[in-house]
Amino acid sequence: MRARTVTFALLLAALLPAVAVADNPPKTTITSGPADPSNSSAAIFTFVSTDPEARFGCALEGEPFQGCSSPLMRTGLPDGRHTFFVYSYDGHDRETDPAYWTWTVDTAPPGPATALKTAVGYRHVAITWSPTADTDHVVITRSTTEKQATGRQVYSGPAHRYHERKFDNSGFHRYLIVSYDKAGNASAPVAVTVKPSALLRAPRDGSHVRATHPPVMRWSPVSGARYYNVQLWRAGHKVLSAWPLKPRFPVARAWTFQGHHFRLEAGHYTWFVWPSMRPLPAVAYGPLVGRASFRVG
Repeated sequence: MRARTVTFALLLAALLPAVAVADNPPKTTITSGPADPSNSSAAIFTFVSTDPEARFGCALEGEPFQGCSSPLMRTGLPDGRHTFFVYSYDGHDRETDPAYWTWTVDTAPPGPATALKTAVGYRHVAITWSPTADTDHVVITRSTTEKQATGRQVYSGPAHRYHERKFDNSGFHRYLIVSYDKAGNASAPVAVTVKPSALLRAPRDGSHVRATHPPVMRWSPVSGARYYNVQLWRAGHKVLSAWPLKPRFPVARAWTFQGHHFRLEAGHYTWFVWPSMRPLPAVAYGPLVGRASFRVG
C-alpha cells in the first residue's frame, strides 16, 4: 500500500510542471507599429514575448501565419484598413491567442483649398477658403519677395480664415496654403498674392497712360485719415508731392515742384500714398498705403 502511495506521489510531481506550463503559455505584446492613419505603404512592427526563448508567427489579415522575428517590415501595402497578427509559442509548440495591430493606410492627398477670397485693407489682410472633405488642417507660409521660394510659416490649424493685422501694405506678399489630411498627406499648394498696389485703384500697376490724358490717381480711403501725401517719381527722382484731403489726385499735364517745371512726358513713373491721421499743417504720416507704377508713352 505504501509503495502504491509513493508511486502516485511521484507521478503527480511529474505532472505538475507540465500543468503549470500549460496554464502559463507565452504572451505576446506588440510594442510599436504604424500610426493610424498612416500615409506610408510600408509598416514596421516590434513585438516581444513573456518567454525569452519563444518563437513567433506573423500574418496580415487573410494570410497564413509564417515564422517571423522582431522587428518586422511589410511593404507594398494598399490603401485601406489592415490588421497585423502575431503570436508566440514555447518549446512545447503551445500557441497563444495572437496580439494584433489595426491601422489604415492612406496615401491619397486631400484636394487643395477652393473658393479663395482675399480682402485687403489698410494694415490688414484676410484670406478665406473652403477646405475639401478630407482636409484635417492647413499650413500657410508667407514670402515677401517674388524670388523667395520658401516662406515663413504664419498659420497651422483647422480654420477656414486667416487674418493678418499690422499688415505691411508697402511690400509684396505671397501666401501658400497647403491642405493636410489626418494621415499627413499634403495637397498641392494654392497661392495668394498681395502686391503693394493692392489699395491703389488707378492707374493700375503696370498700365500705360497717354501724355494727352493725364491720369487721376485714386486709392482706397483709409479710416481716420485727415489728408494724404501723394508722391510721383520718375527715373529715381521725386517730381511731385501733394496733400489731397480725399483719396484722389488728378495729375496735370504740367506742374511746378520745388521751383522746377515738369511735364507729363514719356517715361516710367512710380507713385506712393501715405495717410495722415492729424489735420494739416501737421506733417505726420502713417505707414504706406501702397505704391504702383505706370508708363507714359
